[in-house]
Amino acid sequence: MRVLVFDGEGTTGLSGSSTSCSLVAPLGLGGRVAGVGGPQAVVNLARGKIVDTGALLAELSAGRLRAALDVTDPEPLPPDHPLWRTPGVIITPHVGGNTRATDPRLLRLLREQIVRLQAGEDLLNVVART
Repeated sequence: MRVLVFDGEGTTGLSGSSTSCSLVAPLGLGGRVAGVGGPQAVVNLARGKIVDTGALLAELSAGRLRAALDVTDPEPLPPDHPLWRTPGVIITPHVGGNTRATDPRLLRLLREQIVRLQAGEDLLNVVART
């Protein structure tokens, strides 16, 4: 297995002998994956806007690509969107990170947050203070 890291500068490593491409990245790296040019399967667990939906539909419709999408663009995907009817696509409801480990981890974090709150300490994972 070969692991390639996309740093927002280009997708040159995503071609040739690659048979699959798993996208797990934040939006805002400065690029989108369009004509990947080599993989036979794309798995998008990242953000829908990382993939050019029009290019994805063209490759899927031509039978050159299969896709598993936990995220889409647009999201939520409208009921009449062509992705729903395109062969070779599996669409999940943006729950790719939910596993058996999720609930125990959330409970541990909740307990830790309550202890911190009662002790007057800073909370973990604060995104913004208002």
